[in-house]
Amino acid sequence: MAKKVFIVEDEGILALNVQKLLNRMGYDACGIATSGEEAVEKAEALRPDIVLMDIHLHGKMDGIEAAQKIQKSLDIPIVYTTAYSDEETTERAKITEPSAYLLKPYDAKDLQVAIEVGFYKHQMEKKRREREKWVSTVLRSIGDAVLSIDREGKVTYMNSRAEAMVGWRSEEALGQPIHALFSLSYEKDQKAIPFSFRDPISQTIPYDPENPPILTDRNGNRIPVECQLTPLEDENGAWVGEVYVVRDMSLRQKMEEEKKAVEFQLIQAQKLEAIGRFSRGLVHDINNFLAVIEGHAELQMRENYNAGVEAEHLEAILYVLEKAHQFTESLLLFCRNKELQIQDLEINRILKGLESILRSILNGGIQLVYELAESPIFIEADQIQFEQAIINLVLNARDAMPKGGMISISSRTVELQKSALKGHPEVSPGWFCHIAVSDSGPGMTPEAKEKLFQPFVTTKQGGNGLGLAVVYGIVKSFHGFVEVETKPGRGTTFHLYFPLAMNENPVGWEIPDSSSQSEKEDNALPFWQN
Repeated sequence: MAKKVFIVEDEGILALNVQKLLNRMGYDACGIATSGEEAVEKAEALRPDIVLMDIHLHGKMDGIEAAQKIQKSLDIPIVYTTAYSDEETTERAKITEPSAYLLKPYDAKDLQVAIEVGFYKHQMEKKRREREKWVSTVLRSIGDAVLSIDREGKVTYMNSRAEAMVGWRSEEALGQPIHALFSLSYEKDQKAIPFSFRDPISQTIPYDPENPPILTDRNGNRIPVECQLTPLEDENGAWVGEVYVVRDMSLRQKMEEEKKAVEFQLIQAQKLEAIGRFSRGLVHDINNFLAVIEGHAELQMRENYNAGVEAEHLEAILYVLEKAHQFTESLLLFCRNKELQIQDLEINRILKGLESILRSILNGGIQLVYELAESPIFIEADQIQFEQAIINLVLNARDAMPKGGMISISSRTVELQKSALKGHPEVSPGWFCHIAVSDSGPGMTPEAKEKLFQPFVTTKQGGNGLGLAVVYGIVKSFHGFVEVETKPGRGTTFHLYFPLAMNENPVGWEIPDSSSQSEKEDNALPFWQN
C-alpha cells in the first residue's frame, strides 16, 4: 500500500505540483492544507503516514505550531520544508523532533530521500520507544532493586523496587550521586563497601549469613542484601556506567534464623531425651542404695528408741534420705517414667484449687494475682503433672524475688496459625489453652535464657536445676510448648500452650465465639512473632 503523504503548503501552485510529483513517484498525496489551522483539522480526518510541512505559513499558526498540535493526537513523522531558516526557528522546530528537513527549491530525488529517511527514522524511533517501554516494564516488575549510573556515578535510572528499598523517589534520585542514596557495609565490623566505578568486570557482593552486606537507606533502616554490579558499555565497547541489581535478603535471613532456632530446639530435645534415658537407670540404682541405707537407719532408730538412746545423727540421716527421695521423684517426673492419668482437665478450676497451696509457699512480701478466663477451658493432661508444672513456675518466680514482688497467673484461649508455630514444627495449628505465669523479678540475660530448661543447671543456691526442666518435659508430653519472655530488669513471663480438648465436649465447655472481641485479640500474633 502506498504511503499517504499530507502536504501543508500556503503556495497553491507549489502544493499542486508537489502533489502531482508525489503521485508519479508512487506515493498517495492524500490532501493539501494551506494554513496551520486547516492542517490540524484535516490531519485528524486523513490520518496520513507522513506530513510534508512548510515552516512559514500565512496566518496565526505557523508550521511548527501546527506540527506540535498534530503530534499530540497522531504519532506520525514530520518533514519540514522551508526556503530559509534562522537560528531561532530551527531551535523551535527541534522541539517537535522532526524526522527530516527539505530546503526549497528541491527536486524529485530530494523529495523522495527526505520522505523515506523521515519515515525510516520515525519507525526506528518508535521501535526504540517501544523497546525502552518494554525494558522499563520488565525492570519495574522484577522483585530486585535495579539502579543505573553514568560515568560520574550519578543515578540515571531506578525501578520501583529500588525506590522502596532506598527511600528515594525516582524523580528525586535522578542526577544524584549513588552514594547519596544509600550506603553499603558489612554487618559485623561495619566495614564500608565502596561503590566500584569504571570497573570493566562484573562483580558480586554475595550474601553471607554470618556477615551479610547491609544496605542503609535514606531513613537509617538496615537491610541485608546481595548485590550484582555490571558495567555498561556503548557500541564501541567504552565504559559508560554501571547497573546495580540489589536483592533484599531479609526473608532469607529470617528463615535462616528460624531454622537455627528449630535446630537448637531439636538439639535441646535430643539432649533432654538422652539425659532422660540415662537418668531413669540412674534413679533406679540410687533408689536401691537409698532403700538399703534407709532400712538400716530405721532399724537402728528402733533399737536406740527401745534402749532409750538419743538418735540425733540418725534423724539427720533420715532427713537427708527424705530429701534424696524428693530429688529422685523430681528426676523421674522429668524423665516422664510414671504412668500418666490423662483426662480432660478444666484448667481454671484446677488453678483456683491451687491458690491456697501457692499462697502457702510464698513469703509475705509477694502478691499473687489471678486473671483467669471467664469460660471453662479444657485440656487433655495428667492433673498431678499439670499442678507440678504450675507449682514449679511459682517457686521459680518466688526464688527470683527474695525482696518481694508480684506473681500473676492468667489463662485464655488462643488460635495459633502455622506462621506462629515456625519454631515448633512438631505442634499442629489450632486452638490452644494459653497460661502465663509472670513475675516482677530482675529478668534474665539472653545467655541465662538460653540455658533455662537444661537439667541440673541452676543459678540458685541449693537448687537442683530440675524445676524448669520438669516444666518443659511436662508441657511437651501433652503436645504443648513453652515460650519465655524476659529482659534484664523487666521480669519474666513463662507462656505455656496446651492444645484444647475438643473431642468429647465435656460439660461446661463453650466453643469460643468467633465474633467476640476477645477472640480478635487472641488471634493477634504471639509476642515472639511481633
